[in-house]
Amino acid sequence: MSIFDHERACHFGGSGDGATFSLFDYGRSQHVSLMIEGDRLRDFDYGSGQHFSGTVSGNSISFHDYGEGTCTNFSL
Repeated sequence: MSIFDHERACHFGGSGDGATFSLFDYGRSQHVSLMIEGDRLRDFDYGSGQHFSGTVSGNSISFHDYGEGTCTNFSL
């Protein structure tokens, strides 16, 4: 999996088995784990030590950052 973050101008990628992914944020040089359970996402940012959660609806993903107290929406 490879994603390009246009806002930060960096890649974000890694591998997984379809439900659990081990990712690397090249912009911050930090590892992130991601679990997909139906329409829900859970992940952990090892660099910040913070948990995230999200939901998927069609081509949209909403992430909630517990550490920052923010929500971010993405379209695929």
